[in-house]
Amino acid sequence: MMKWIKTGALASLFALITFAAQANTTDNSPMRLLSKVMPDQTLRIQLVNLQQQTATVELTDMNGKTLHRDLIKNHNGYARIYDLNEVEDGRYLLTAKQGDDEVIVVVRIKDGTIMTSDKTRK
Repeated sequence: MMKWIKTGALASLFALITFAAQANTTDNSPMRLLSKVMPDQTLRIQLVNLQQQTATVELTDMNGKTLHRDLIKNHNGYARIYDLNEVEDGRYLLTAKQGDDEVIVVVRIKDGTIMTSDKTRK
């Protein structure tokens, strides 16, 4: 019985140390942009690790025309679903900015199908 208690205590201590280590690393981690094409051909995006700092997310065409822009203040995260079913075929840029950090995803729409590129960080 005592062996189980010691094992449980060690496991709890390990979990606590792991949690504390992760908590310390997230403070310095950069903003992350997550994107996913949904089955109904909408684009779901999430910004995580904003740390209450101002950020922007913008969807533009390749000519620089803004289709949508949001300013996010005092939040740790952000989520949005873009319904692109009425948007013309072509390439678009989804850009998230926070301070000097910028993440870009190319969104391509062809015949009603949405595709996204890998993320580029500047």
